[in-house]
Amino acid sequence: MRCFVAIDITAQAKEAIAIAQSDLQKKLKLKTGSIRWTLPEQMHLTLKFLGELGQNDVEKIGRLLPGIVAGREAFEIEMGVLGFFGMPVKVLFAEAAEENVRLNSLQTNIENVLASEGFARENRPFRSHLTLGRIKNGTRDRKLKDAIINYGPLAIPAFRANAVCLYQSQLTPEKAIYTLLNKTEYP
Repeated sequence: MRCFVAIDITAQAKEAIAIAQSDLQKKLKLKTGSIRWTLPEQMHLTLKFLGELGQNDVEKIGRLLPGIVAGREAFEIEMGVLGFFGMPVKVLFAEAAEENVRLNSLQTNIENVLASEGFARENRPFRSHLTLGRIKNGTRDRKLKDAIINYGPLAIPAFRANAVCLYQSQLTPEKAIYTLLNKTEYP
């Protein structure tokens, strides 16, 4: 099964994201159907993508998560800057305006603990973000890139990271389906 470790976001942040997506559709002048928006109820902040795992690995990660969060306290995450991945532009996302030391520390700890247990390390540097939408067929449109850069702050309220979750991801032609496999709350 295809899995990842993530932090859930609050209902309030999800509502604000839905409003931001609607505003982005208008202000970025995206044609209807040119972007597949992430459903707000599916929003999460991925800490580690694991890829395909067997049941034994899922259970092993479930046993490791309490040790990963032990001694840590819940913390706030604020995502307020619009960004993109790819050239052509393929993904729109929200990211933090400032580095979040506690978030980065948690992600590094997850990476290190799982690597010590034989799970592959991520080759790319961690970039905390919430995927807002995926642009179909990408675009090299300079106006779109400039509009994204100049969009201004997103009105997404800070949310509290109080648990680390292990999810299964099933991809369908319509959407991804996420199933919670393990939720480990901070002590």
